[in-house]
Amino acid sequence: MQSLSLAASGSAEEVSVDCILPSAHVRRDVSFSVSFENFLSAELRSDRQCRLEPDFIESPLFNNRPSVLMAGESIQRFSLDGVDVSTNDKLVLKLVPPHPLRRAKDLDAFFLSHESGLAPESSEHAGDFVVVCDCTTGVSGCIISRHWKASEKPSLVWQPDGDADEPIDVVGLRVRDTGVGARRGAPEALASEPLAHRR
Repeated sequence: MQSLSLAASGSAEEVSVDCILPSAHVRRDVSFSVSFENFLSAELRSDRQCRLEPDFIESPLFNNRPSVLMAGESIQRFSLDGVDVSTNDKLVLKLVPPHPLRRAKDLDAFFLSHESGLAPESSEHAGDFVVVCDCTTGVSGCIISRHWKASEKPSLVWQPDGDADEPIDVVGLRVRDTGVGARRGAPEALASEPLAHRR
């Protein structure tokens, strides 16, 4: 953008005009000539070449991002704080005191979609990972691994149904008839629990 002083028609008084000179358009076109050539050559590719080397705009991430990110869709296997978990696994959660120990069964897991939004006052945000659990000790609820505002709030919490977040200190995977957790030096609160992994 360039400012010029021009005389108004029928007047000796000059006025200031902001404009883009033709030479500026030419310089811009020349500086982006390689990019233009790439766009044109991409447009002339055959269908086979497009499949071999797809551009980003042809990729599933661009064309159908929600399905690629699996927002709202159930995830059968995942890693939670270093623990490999599958649907229907039994978890042991050691919460930050004074909250009690929780024993929970993983029922479903998914990423929250954009519909959850990013409201500052909300405890759940789009992109957060949620594990819905049936709790054998106390009220059932869900585990939330935060993507947003993890520096401002606890990054991993237990959220009882209709109650406030309870920060999680240790995640364990219960294994029947073993004492792995106690032998590995699990925290005292978990010493009686058979754990496959500890944080």
